[in-house]
Amino acid sequence: EIAGRDTYHIVAKEKETNTLFGDQELWIDKENWMVLKIISSSGDHQSESTYTKIDFDIEISDDMFTLDLPDDVELTNLDDLNDTSEVDLEEAVSSLGTPFLYFPENDQLEMASIEKSELKGDINRVEINMNYTKDDLPLLTLSVFETPEDMGNSDMMEGEEPVTIRGQEGTYMEMGDFRSVFWTEDGMSYSVIMTDPNLTVEELQSMIEEMELTE
Repeated sequence: EIAGRDTYHIVAKEKETNTLFGDQELWIDKENWMVLKIISSSGDHQSESTYTKIDFDIEISDDMFTLDLPDDVELTNLDDLNDTSEVDLEEAVSSLGTPFLYFPENDQLEMASIEKSELKGDINRVEINMNYTKDDLPLLTLSVFETPEDMGNSDMMEGEEPVTIRGQEGTYMEMGDFRSVFWTEDGMSYSVIMTDPNLTVEELQSMIEEMELTE
């Protein structure tokens, strides 16, 4: 019981050292799933956060969210910057205006969903995100977009290293549990985020070599 409320107590232990989050211990409200207490340990550091008093029925006035803005402020709706919709494979090809590489479905690999994002602002492009599952569990996400003309070589980020993908210069990034590969080919940019922790880089590279062009 935390702050007078019944909770579920969950303990998660890291399988490997130097992970992004480390050991986690959480107390979660049984009624609304809010985390009321958390103890996080990573290396020599430990942090603890606990609610000692909480009221879910309090009335909050709209005046609390009133903001006086200067007259010259330009307002932008964030929803207008990223318009995402679910499409099929044919619509994805039509949105990009050209065929692109993808992972065809087979007995084990299933295409769970395809999303089209119309990004605006500084990043102005159409991006296709394809989510794949294996044995009904998330496996990877493939993102495809047209390579911008001004996209040149940039310095490697922390956790990033050069790799060869389908005979092209690419990068592999690993930061904690996050793993991804990126490369460009025939005017298109490809990014694969590895969701399944059991999927190895070697297995992914083999899958990428077998990718096919959409019709």
